[in-house]
Amino acid sequence: MTEQNSTGREIKDRIEIATLYCNGDIELAKEVVKGNHKDVITLKARFTDENELYGLYIVFIARELRELAGIISLGSNSPSIYNHKPFDPWKTFEDTIERELNAEPNQQVSHLLKNALITKLSDDNEISSIINFINGDDFTSLSDYFRHLLEESLNVKPIANQMELENTSSVEFYRNSKSRLPIKSEEVQEDEEDLKFSKPNDPYAGNIILQGKVILSPTKGKYIKQLVQGDNIKILITEKTRKAINIASKLNAYTDGEMIPIIAEIDSYKYVDGFHEVYDSIAPYILVKIIEEENVRISTVTSAYDEAKLKRSKLGSIILLSVIIVALIVIILVILNSNPD
Repeated sequence: MTEQNSTGREIKDRIEIATLYCNGDIELAKEVVKGNHKDVITLKARFTDENELYGLYIVFIARELRELAGIISLGSNSPSIYNHKPFDPWKTFEDTIERELNAEPNQQVSHLLKNALITKLSDDNEISSIINFINGDDFTSLSDYFRHLLEESLNVKPIANQMELENTSSVEFYRNSKSRLPIKSEEVQEDEEDLKFSKPNDPYAGNIILQGKVILSPTKGKYIKQLVQGDNIKILITEKTRKAINIASKLNAYTDGEMIPIIAEIDSYKYVDGFHEVYDSIAPYILVKIIEEENVRISTVTSAYDEAKLKRSKLGSIILLSVIIVALIVIILVILNSNPD
């Protein structure tokens, strides 16, 4: 009975995963689980140019969602990179790229390539074009599409792009790929879970809340318990969902595949059960939640208002000091003139 329950749970889990990628179509998801339908397109490729740039990449596309599902890429000046052929099974090829990435001393080209691919393929129309090439067996146009994309993003030409197509199931992809990206249906689930477990009279209801951390400044920073509403601090968004990446990109807080620090304004601060809980505003109705265990020093930023206030204060002090000096000089002159020779 226990074994039957375990098997039933496994099948249910597989169907739930496939349903995410089949746009909610449970019957189609069951066909995926049975092995009758491959719902993830896997495009494996290697490329080179005349200036000795070599690269490997895999693009995963959710066929039913018409959405980018995952990506991994590598750019290098090492000729040995081109010895890896995209004819290997996708998991083997992915492991190869990951291994080479870890050994690559300069990953700037790899980050540039990945960021360009994600940006381009986040457009639904671009994904539709790729799927149409595949459905029409137009592999020449498919390869040319990616060749042009590589030339534009890396600013090199001509590029020789060798590509191989492999279809797999969303279940195998979801469970085995290390380069998987969150899909929109997962974000819907996240939002539903947030609503499901939201507290009554939640003061943050209606806001998008991302996870993040503070940027520390051990010597010049402000202690976290000294923070007040309106303070500007430096933070880093740590959440890596598609939603977080899209928001960070619009705020110039995401580049070359990495989050970068951003200035945020303290919306609220409280100390609860031994934790410092801070909500920071980075845009209207968008907050970053930060939890710190210790009373650390945080990198703060002086606002334009505070700087102007400080300048006015300094100017006032200078004027006052000048008045005092002039008054003293006048008093001294009066005293000197009042004394007879």
